[in-house]
Amino acid sequence: MVTINGNVTVGDGGQLAYLIYTDIQYAGQVYDTNELYNVVSMVNPTDNIYYGRMVKRIAASASQIGQPTTDADDYKGVALRDLADSGKGYFEAGKAVPVITNGNVVVEVDQDVTADDPVYVRFTTAGGGLDLGVFRKDADTNKAVLITNARYISNSVTDKYGVKVAVVKLNLI
Repeated sequence: MVTINGNVTVGDGGQLAYLIYTDIQYAGQVYDTNELYNVVSMVNPTDNIYYGRMVKRIAASASQIGQPTTDADDYKGVALRDLADSGKGYFEAGKAVPVITNGNVVVEVDQDVTADDPVYVRFTTAGGGLDLGVFRKDADTNKAVLITNARYISNSVTDKYGVKVAVVKLNLI
């Protein structure tokens, strides 16, 4: 058996075997495609939606999403990344957004987390508008809400862009 770049192995009979997990993680990336996951396409009429952040359903429509604004929001899932993105890091208002509702996904976190910490999502800003929908492990004095159908399955790491990320297992169907 031969390992090439630590990611691809050639086993008996010349078959290629690809590792399911990768050391490189980016916010909004599906983490394990070997497990069942569900992705729906939704529209964000007014907000820029950042990769790897939680989104809420807008009350007037079953298919429109936006950034979280209250602890009572209908949290729908995590915005996946656009693989054709040239570096913006978000979907512009008015664009379709792939949202994962069930499965393992890499999310943006604003503090260090460890596997099995409780999963909270920020619904109000703490000094800036860019952190809505970001994940954390506590309520931050009532600025984040507990997501009971989610759990961290990794410790946080920093990606190559300097964004702190962790893997969350979601079940929001």
